Amino acid sequence: MQHHFSVAVKAVVLRGNCVLVLRRSQQEMQGSYINKHQKWDFPGGGLHFFEHTKEGLLREIYEETRIRVQIGMPLSVYDVIRHPVHLCIVTYLAEWREGKVCLSKEHDGFYWLHREEIPKSTLPQWMKRMIEKAFVQREYNKT
Repeated sequence: MQHHFSVAVKAVVLRGNCVLVLRRSQQEMQGSYINKHQKWDFPGGGLHFFEHTKEGLLREIYEETRIRVQIGMPLSVYDVIRHPVHLCIVTYLAEWREGKVCLSKEHDGFYWLHREEIPKSTLPQWMKRMIEKAFVQREYNKT
């Protein structure tokens, strides 16, 4: 049996007191190795071989949303291991710089959720924690 290892990069994109949340398309969910039932996501995706993480993340964000961001600090590194797949996901803090969101076929909806809306949202707990961590990190970076 062949094993697969890959690295993915994601971004918690902040714009003021809002965060960008993407809704995965049915086609994207069905083609997923890791999570066929999770509809919410952050922008990002798999790295190409020999591609630096931040360069790959800028490329993925632009391909998926057509926006430009500034990549900040890493927020987390997470391993997803489900035989025969091992995926390492690096999530970064990012700040929106320019552009209006125009989605690729990977997603069929998006929201700029205000920070105050996050606790009552239907987002999974791991995303809520990551978003709060991003806001805290941004505030820490300003001091």
